[in-house]
Amino acid sequence: MTNTRDIILKLKKVRDEKSLSYNDIINLMEKNNDFVSKSTIQRVFADGSEEMSFRYEETIKPIANALLDISNIEDDDSMDIQAMKSLLKYKDKLIGELEKANEELQTTLDKEKIKSHEKDGQRKSTVGKEH
Repeated sequence: MTNTRDIILKLKKVRDEKSLSYNDIINLMEKNNDFVSKSTIQRVFADGSEEMSFRYEETIKPIANALLDISNIEDDDSMDIQAMKSLLKYKDKLIGELEKANEELQTTLDKEKIKSHEKDGQRKSTVGKEH
């Protein structure tokens, strides 16, 4: 699977190829109802940023959606761009599946906590009756 470093390098290349300013990127993100602050965008495109840590969902994904139009893989996209879009779509799918699994685990954990609490209450009431 592609890592964030590779995505940032690709975003830098696309930004240079399209000669986009930070404000252009903000405008493209607004079309997708996404937002990343200008200062964060500047950090993403700064020299050496590919070695930095960014939160994928909040930072990299909205920028990638704006610059790469991930939802549409076009025939005239280079093979590199097509591959990157496919990998990002796959990564988004995995994140969705993991979020769903996490929600299911949290629900199960909450149910177990309730059962445990109820058992503790029953034990306390039983102990109180014995005295």
